[in-house]
Amino acid sequence: MDYLFRGDVKTQEMDDAAKAFGVTLLEPEQPQHYELWAEHAPALDLFLRVWTQRHFKGEEFVGFNYVAVLQLAHLYQVADLPTVMEDLQVMELHAVAKMNARLTTPRKH
Repeated sequence: MDYLFRGDVKTQEMDDAAKAFGVTLLEPEQPQHYELWAEHAPALDLFLRVWTQRHFKGEEFVGFNYVAVLQLAHLYQVADLPTVMEDLQVMELHAVAKMNARLTTPRKH
């Protein structure tokens, strides 16, 4: 499944190996390109640093552990923390919606 994260092209050999284990590989999503404005870079940087500090309720992503978020923000000396936190929360809301939408979307086999 590494190919999904690296963006490799799925091959017939991969499909055959997966089928031997009763697994159907999904087609990788097409990459999307975004422009990052300089004023949003600190929030994106913090978002990527705290990505492992998530709270789940069952399989559902409910949000970040803000104790850990604030500790990491101070550790990395994030400037203008109130503004960065506001931007981070906007990103978090979108991530929650996107991740949890996958739970309710039927998978194609």
